[in-house]
Amino acid sequence: MARRALFAVVASALVVSGCNAGIVSVPTLPAGTILVADEDAFGGSGGVIRVNSTTGAQTVVSSGGNFVEPTAIAIAVNGDILIADRNAFGGGGGVIRVNSTTGAQTVVSSGGNFAEPAGITVAANGDILVTDANAFAGSLGGVIRVNPATGAQTVVSSGVNFVEPTGIAIAANGDILVADPSAFGGGGGVIRVDPTTGAQTVVSFSGGFFVDPQGIAIAANGDILVADPSTMAGVGGVIRVDPTTGAQTVVSSGGNFVTPVGIAIAANGDILVADLNALGGPGGVIRVDPTTGAQTVVSSGGNFLNPPGIAVVP
Repeated sequence: MARRALFAVVASALVVSGCNAGIVSVPTLPAGTILVADEDAFGGSGGVIRVNSTTGAQTVVSSGGNFVEPTAIAIAVNGDILIADRNAFGGGGGVIRVNSTTGAQTVVSSGGNFAEPAGITVAANGDILVTDANAFAGSLGGVIRVNPATGAQTVVSSGVNFVEPTGIAIAANGDILVADPSAFGGGGGVIRVDPTTGAQTVVSFSGGFFVDPQGIAIAANGDILVADPSTMAGVGGVIRVDPTTGAQTVVSSGGNFVTPVGIAIAANGDILVADLNALGGPGGVIRVDPTTGAQTVVSSGGNFLNPPGIAVVP
């Protein structure tokens, strides 16, 4: 499909396990550190920003280099930062590895099946999984597996229910969960993908609270949490989805939200949301109590200009 003016998203799950490219050292960033991908910061080419989860203080991790529109972010167990950039490498996008200490960038994969990589997460075996909103026949998008060592791409699933697959996360059993804002007649939904066969199963779709579901994360109890920037009459919010029944429940809406698109979950269960336009326009990170839905501003302004991607160091 033709690329719409989508709020390029998001984000991946917070905790990843296994090894990445054969490296098994422990993460170099403190547990609980928030990492944000901002598409427009640092002169327009974007970058990665580290946020102190307690003080909200921001530190630049990496900018420029291969970045054009760094959209989504994930963290490997060795502390490497993985970025899906939807317009890097001449426009087809790709995956970029960032050293969390030095900010040095390394190209993991580009070209191939990529057309507009929108979401990224890491499987237990270290494989990188990317949603691409416009790849494959009819530009209906799909899920692409990337070998973290060689960059080789393998198609996991494409077409069928996909129209604009964006957010991606992995369930405890290894199933892939995808948020597609344009599926099911335009109201979007959540689609489960078998990581081996690529078979798709509908989990939840428009008709409940979904309007434009983009970011997705999975809580410790298996609940699916979705950031939708247009739900609740346009004020945006976080929606909880029962992974078995698909039932939708609003966790939090309005308040500080303007365009909530990125979502991750902290070790204590708190929900962390990246909002592109909150808090006076340049966006920020908002903490949501998973029980009450109460919102607290974690960080705003500073280096932020358009932050769609968020992850948390486990």
